[in-house]
Amino acid sequence: MLRYPPHAVDVVTRAGYELTPFLGDDLFQELLDHPEGIRVGLMDTEDNLSLLKTADKRIHLYIEEMAEWMAEIEPVREKTALSHPEYPLVLVAGRHFPYNANSIMRDPSWNDHKPVCALLMHARDADAAGLKHGETARVTSEAGRLSVRVEISEIPAPGTMVLPHGFGMAYDGRSYGVNVNRLAKSTHRDRIAGTPLHRYVPCRVEAG
Repeated sequence: MLRYPPHAVDVVTRAGYELTPFLGDDLFQELLDHPEGIRVGLMDTEDNLSLLKTADKRIHLYIEEMAEWMAEIEPVREKTALSHPEYPLVLVAGRHFPYNANSIMRDPSWNDHKPVCALLMHARDADAAGLKHGETARVTSEAGRLSVRVEISEIPAPGTMVLPHGFGMAYDGRSYGVNVNRLAKSTHRDRIAGTPLHRYVPCRVEAG
């Protein structure tokens, strides 16, 4: 925000701001005063492509670093790569609630002590594992193992489970919920960004 105005003079002034040495600070304060959002710039929609930094002023969709990766996209090869007999289910880490934020998850009072850290499972998968709503499941991946309460839900598709992020942290010496990151293997990650694939964690689930 502080460095934005010098790089977008026309866009910022078009939005009605006066260009001063303190504009970056002013915009930041505006954002603090209006958490619902502010307009920081106004594009010229008739000439917006002129802002492209490429020499030919075109949008380049081809990413050289991904060329070899893209060539690997072939149905049979993908089916083989996605086959995990020992871990037949897929865990999606990061269930989001309309009222949560990472910074408030340490204090359990944010949810009035409701048991919100639960493993969402489709009824078919729960039945196959001999699990009922409210019982404890043992979730195992290549990276680790966690025990967590089960919530039967129609949110996940059969074969898929969902577990919220941000839990398993200590507050006043006690931990609340489980840390889903412990199930994500650090080597199972995006090749370019290096980010673990939290949205696709092969695992298995058992009662207990």
